[in-house]
Amino acid sequence: MTGSRRGAVMAVFAVGLALRVVGIGWGLPGTVSADEPPIHPDEHVAYVAAADLHATPGAMTFIYGGALYPRIAHVVRSGVGLVAPDARREFRWTLLGLRGLGVLAGLATALLVAWIARGVAGDGAAVAACALFLAFPNHALACHHARPDVLMTFLATAALACAYGVARGAGPVWLFGGAVAAGAATATLLSGMIGFAPLAVASLERMPRGGPRLAALAASGLRVAGGGVLGFALGSFESLQHWDAFQAGLSRAAATHPGGLPLDLLTVSAAYGFGLPAAIASYLGLVWMVLRRQPGLPTLASHALVGFILLARVGGDMMRHLLFVAPVMAIAATAGIAWLAERSPLRVGRAALVGQVAMVLFTLQLSAGYVLPMGLAEDPRYRAGRWLAERTPEGARIGVTLSYYGDHSYQPRLPEGSGRVLVPLQLRESFDASRYLSRDLDYVVTTDFARRRASGSTAPAFFEALFRGDRFRVVEELGPAWTPLSLPHALGIRPPGDLLYVRPTFSVLARVGR
Repeated sequence: MTGSRRGAVMAVFAVGLALRVVGIGWGLPGTVSADEPPIHPDEHVAYVAAADLHATPGAMTFIYGGALYPRIAHVVRSGVGLVAPDARREFRWTLLGLRGLGVLAGLATALLVAWIARGVAGDGAAVAACALFLAFPNHALACHHARPDVLMTFLATAALACAYGVARGAGPVWLFGGAVAAGAATATLLSGMIGFAPLAVASLERMPRGGPRLAALAASGLRVAGGGVLGFALGSFESLQHWDAFQAGLSRAAATHPGGLPLDLLTVSAAYGFGLPAAIASYLGLVWMVLRRQPGLPTLASHALVGFILLARVGGDMMRHLLFVAPVMAIAATAGIAWLAERSPLRVGRAALVGQVAMVLFTLQLSAGYVLPMGLAEDPRYRAGRWLAERTPEGARIGVTLSYYGDHSYQPRLPEGSGRVLVPLQLRESFDASRYLSRDLDYVVTTDFARRRASGSTAPAFFEALFRGDRFRVVEELGPAWTPLSLPHALGIRPPGDLLYVRPTFSVLARVGR
């Protein structure tokens, strides 16, 4: 690699690190009051699972399908507990430590992406694929949350890298090592089982044309099975010790969803999570991988294609569900363009490379627009809480809509001792919209997340009556500090739910007559 490309790689990793470190303290518990929960609704789950893992292992939920991430959280929590002076700081520092682990795992994943892309299309593709992966908004945002998705993506990508090596002629040790990584990925998050698909395809790619094909296939199968079992057992031996609890958690993690093509995930979530230009280039690149006869490309394509089948069982619209296919998407988008540029006339090739740079920069501004406000601007929750503390009378009763799951992630964060009374409004099917609006409430605070997630027959009726203007009127809208350039944003397409975790818009409504 030339000196200029080394400099480019260093710059790429510096920007990628900045995207993951800026705002790393976003939404930690206890920011404005001692008993305040973290903003992200899942981070408390990881903390509690870390406590249950060894305190009451029989009650362990295995909510992620395995115990590796709760065990890591337990180690971090135990280490922090040695120096944290109180429980609140222990909670904060534990989440911060897990977020830091996500940053390291994300950067390590980018190295694997660069290594694979270099084998596919050379040094230029390696730099471009690494830059695009680090610029993906869904991955940059996920590194700010104490969830297992980023770690699982790293382990699954390690399995993919081993599979790619096998397809290119590496020995059986690579196959076994990849299976161990795939088993550990599954022990981190159930969707980590995607790591086994490219290992199987790589074994078929390297199958000898003559001789004992069945024996070679059996040997490869034994290596993959043995390595997978070892990786899972090392990652989640607690699941073997507490089989009933593990089975219960597995049933929840693998809950049946409607099958079929996951259109919302592959269109809207991909457009927001990867950026629309990169998503289109990735899908075209996957077609190129399938059609191009080059060792290792079927192995890489299988990771994404089998991943799409798994996504059909996931449902929902979260950007994080696409994380485990993000490495292949970055490689497909950039390697395909590099291949086209190399084999096209000079003008066409230069135009393709300019388009590639523009795609990476466009994706980068998306991530910057989402991430930088987390560290450089006040979150809308705190802005809404400060507005209520300054603009409403002391003792005011303020109704706040909870999330669909009933947690408090989307309520305004009032300063401690503000003297305002927050009345939770749980929008379940059984509630009476007119009774809620007739309650002795001075204000109602809701979010775009609550309105867009309103389902059934009663919640939409509640919001329709709330915004009609006869009982309450909107007095303030408090949204994200800024919005990046994005076609889905411009068209008003509903963002994925986990993007609204960090970018909610609060509507404050006052009772008419106030």
